[in-house]
Amino acid sequence: MAQRISVQSGNWYDSSTWDGGTIPDSYSDDVIIDNGHEVTVNSGQGIAVVSGNLLAIVAGGTLRVAGGVDVEESTVVVLGNLISETSGYFGIWAGSQLYIEPSGEVVISNDLQLEFDASLIVEGLLTIDSGANLNVLENSQIDIPSGGVLQNYGAFCLDWEGEISVAGDLSVGSGGYLLLADNSLVTVASSGAMFVYGLLSTAGVTRIEMLGHFGLHANGILNVAINGQIKVYGDIHISGGMMGGGKIIMFRREGRVLDFNGKSLFVFDQAYGVGLAQIA
Repeated sequence: MAQRISVQSGNWYDSSTWDGGTIPDSYSDDVIIDNGHEVTVNSGQGIAVVSGNLLAIVAGGTLRVAGGVDVEESTVVVLGNLISETSGYFGIWAGSQLYIEPSGEVVISNDLQLEFDASLIVEGLLTIDSGANLNVLENSQIDIPSGGVLQNYGAFCLDWEGEISVAGDLSVGSGGYLLLADNSLVTVASSGAMFVYGLLSTAGVTRIEMLGHFGLHANGILNVAINGQIKVYGDIHISGGMMGGGKIIMFRREGRVLDFNGKSLFVFDQAYGVGLAQIA
């Protein structure tokens, strides 16, 4: 296994971009994009990171994708910038991992696909632009630790037992939506927050475990369909529209229903379990 390091800005398929004048071999090389360099994958071009290899974008480095990138059984680490343009595509497959470190920023303007036990860890900033798609499928998962931010202005689908764990911030921006379907699960930890300015919708058996902050803006819509559940363990902030035949379950007596800005709408004196057994 060899290591290819960028020596200047340039196209991925230009040998002068890399040390030794050799274009990386995706089946045998680890690739590092160095500080101050912007490496491009042009429209119509594609690269693959496979066979347990590493693609690392160091702080100050940039990978700009107008073509396609597929990652299979490998790892991508972003400490700098990853930009997938409107013509670009980024696929994380088969147990692969995409790490966005605290210094890292990723902008997706077309498609980001996680499938077959893939994982995405957002300790920095991930932005899904308007018109872009983020699909998390087939037991894939997103982890947003404390300090991490995922902001979605596009189409975000969590399906086929996909999972999201939020200890940082997850937001659905105006014009964007998040669809939870087919046994998907979102867990917002006590330190985490979920803000909805667009649409949050469920389909089929889905669940949100809300231990942290939840805010539905006045322009937002919450659709909890039949078999969908939001389990709330504290306060919930609701100013937008709600619909659907699912359930929002308050688990603590001190839990309050507030508007988006924190003004009380409802206060619960007591909380009950099945069969009116008082639990708090």
